[in-house]
Amino acid sequence: MIDKSIKKINFELRNNQLFPLKTNNDVLVSELINDYNLLYSKIYKSKGSFKLEIKNELDSLHKKYQKKYQSTNKLLHIQLNDFNYMSLLERLSPKNKAVDLFIQKVNFDVICGSFTDLGYQFVKHRINSLNYKKLNSNNYSDFYLKYIALSIYKFLKHKDNKGDQNFHESRDWLKTTEFYKKDSVYIKKQIQHLSNDLFKEKIKNLRLSSVALKESSLSKIIQKHPSPYYLIDFWATWCAPCISGIKEMKKMNFPKNVKILSLSVDKEEVKEKWQLKTKELEQNISYLIDNRIEENKEFLKFIELNSIPRYILIDKNMNLIDQSFLPPHDPQFLPKLKDVKNAKFW
Repeated sequence: MIDKSIKKINFELRNNQLFPLKTNNDVLVSELINDYNLLYSKIYKSKGSFKLEIKNELDSLHKKYQKKYQSTNKLLHIQLNDFNYMSLLERLSPKNKAVDLFIQKVNFDVICGSFTDLGYQFVKHRINSLNYKKLNSNNYSDFYLKYIALSIYKFLKHKDNKGDQNFHESRDWLKTTEFYKKDSVYIKKQIQHLSNDLFKEKIKNLRLSSVALKESSLSKIIQKHPSPYYLIDFWATWCAPCISGIKEMKKMNFPKNVKILSLSVDKEEVKEKWQLKTKELEQNISYLIDNRIEENKEFLKFIELNSIPRYILIDKNMNLIDQSFLPPHDPQFLPKLKDVKNAKFW
């Protein structure tokens, strides 16, 4: 926890680890974190035993740091103490009413481990009992709604919960939030897979136009351009980031087992512009999706193509490998693409 007035912090190296040197400003909270971590270990090892004893110890620890930070008027430190306390209280006593009241009133300025852990534990214990119809701005603060959305997202993306149909109500509510809408493609990928069977069925029905304006299908394209894997690049002539990504990929030492399939979402009225642009960009496998055709509209709606560029990775049998692959400017784009042979189908 660093005060805004502090411009410099010194570190020392001990046992190949860096440790901040203590200052007169008392910027360190290591003691608080260590004390709560020790108590967390005790709760974990107790497996539900000695609840009263541990609760008393937790209360004493909270009062100790509350007194310390109130005397120096350190608001953020007080909040940090509260979050650590509530996080362990929820673990010790799930669905604790004090935790409910705390989360509804608090507005925290710092993201930290106890902040996210409390939210995760809160949602974990209430995921099927939250009143999603009342979870709106008429009943709760914006901070509370953002915190619950973040916490539900973290819960749903956990490997044991991802795609679990028991949480459909929480998933549906999350999709209505601003948190979700700001990055819907990425979040959906984290919490729910597209159905591979439905994907294959719908992508087979895509009706595509070649540069020569001859109608084609993905099956025919794959037969004409055989490859183990295909990176589908959804783009348009008016999309600057799309064109930047295309040019970036041209510079790369692209893996030989992956071919780029460029699918333009330009409107039919500007197909001449698309023809010129795709030739200018030297796109090897380039087709136009006519968004007036019902099958095409259904597919774009199914994959939630709300923004471009968008990259989807498939194999030669049209199995979905990644419904929202990394963009070319991401440092992990090429390494991940080269490792596609180790990827698992969805």
